[in-house]
Amino acid sequence: MTTNLAENGIDDWHNLPTKLREHESNPEHCANVVKWVDLQKGLKLKATIDKDIEAQIDKEKTRWKMILVRIIAVVTTLSRNGLPFRGTNEKIYEKNNGLFCQLIEFLAEFDPIMQDHVRRVVDKEVQNHYLSYKIQNELIILLANEIKEKILDKISKAKYFSVILDCTPDLSHEEKMSIIIRCVDIEDTNQVKVEEFFLGFIKVDDMWGLGLFNQLEDTLNKLNLNIDDIRGQGYNNGSNMKGLHFVCWINTSGDVLKTYVKGLTPKPLSVTRWESHVKSVKAIRYQALELGDALIEIVNSSKEDIVMAEAKGLCKNALEDFEFLISLCFWYKILDKVNRVSKILQQEEMNLEDAITRINELIVFFQKFREDGFENMMKEANELANDVGIDPTFPIKRVVRRKKHFDEDVEANVEGSQSPEDNFRVSYFLHIIDQALTSLKYRFEQFELYEEIFDFLFNAKFMSIGEEKLMEHCIKLQRYLEHNKQCDIHGKDLFNDLRALQTILPKEVTKSIDILDFIRSY
Repeated sequence: MTTNLAENGIDDWHNLPTKLREHESNPEHCANVVKWVDLQKGLKLKATIDKDIEAQIDKEKTRWKMILVRIIAVVTTLSRNGLPFRGTNEKIYEKNNGLFCQLIEFLAEFDPIMQDHVRRVVDKEVQNHYLSYKIQNELIILLANEIKEKILDKISKAKYFSVILDCTPDLSHEEKMSIIIRCVDIEDTNQVKVEEFFLGFIKVDDMWGLGLFNQLEDTLNKLNLNIDDIRGQGYNNGSNMKGLHFVCWINTSGDVLKTYVKGLTPKPLSVTRWESHVKSVKAIRYQALELGDALIEIVNSSKEDIVMAEAKGLCKNALEDFEFLISLCFWYKILDKVNRVSKILQQEEMNLEDAITRINELIVFFQKFREDGFENMMKEANELANDVGIDPTFPIKRVVRRKKHFDEDVEANVEGSQSPEDNFRVSYFLHIIDQALTSLKYRFEQFELYEEIFDFLFNAKFMSIGEEKLMEHCIKLQRYLEHNKQCDIHGKDLFNDLRALQTILPKEVTKSIDILDFIRSY
């Protein structure tokens, strides 16, 4: 265009309509409009002079889409199964190139698209082949974000959820907090399910309650989840116990260990679930003699001074220490009992009433164990000491004396006046049992409160409750869930819904999850 409007624009806005009419009536402008319309039609019909080039571009787009679909499928498969992607190199058809490259090679044997792509990569016909670790990481991140969005959408639709926090140190010895959300999945087309979703790790600097709460609140805000919708909380943290270094160190002496220990394999302690320590303790509790022989062999055969010194120290401070042996018997007894109850509580069919019964049974066990368990542990430890070949006596510790006050007896002034056995019983055995009982009683009281508030809703119990009592339960639930004078459950509305459900719910539908399925399908 050679008009003044096309070349220089306009600064006379008052006369703009006149100038536009002049420009649009210009023959050159009209001719160019016709050309553009023809080009647009040609592009749609693929009838332009460069139609072959356009067809080639479309073909290349399609080819790359098909390649990316296959690459994404490989990434998804490896990620779903938690398998490693890379080896010591990343080149196709070379040794130790990892599972990602090997799966690409496998596809190339049967799939023409991937076969052609791999050939181009090997022949260096393409520079960007989308097989590098950067592309793998990018795809993993994209898939993870997409999955997280779907999970958050499910949680939002469920509205109410429980949060489970678990702090554990990583390889760099920094505390990381895993966040797991539990909610009712109502999107499944087949049935309503209670699901748990892992949402990631967060670096934790403050391990106290307020610090963990602040971390949780910040994370939920970033995920656009309302903290007021939390209806349950669970926390867990790893703890160390005597014998940790023994288990971890002896497990590294593989060849000698295999020679002497034919049964249970010593395992490193789990730092996330303390009840799983039972597997680590069991391997030593029932193979102390064999492990002792393995340590002696290491002392006699090792050419490294550090290894020899560590093995000798473990023999002296662990397997040749009666206090360690009775601790071993004691910890295995309580960990085994707790682990058995924990497995039962995790069963899908477990209900609140049965859970309370199981926790109460565990409390009774610890109370009885507190009364007569120490004597039984002494007998077990004596037998274990005889097997190992050491004297079953506690070491005598140095007596600590302090300045006597005017109102104290001489005997009370001497710390450690108890026998070594009594001192171990009071300061170690009873201390741990009392801690366990305190924790269990607190949980028992919590579960009793939950039963008092929610039990009428579980397993169709409301079906056999009269109107007056049912109304009391509904109003009580509303008051319990009220926060800042707000509550999502209104007692009278819930009462009316349950009364209506009493008339239509089939007698054979009794499980809570089945009742939800029935309500959704009704």
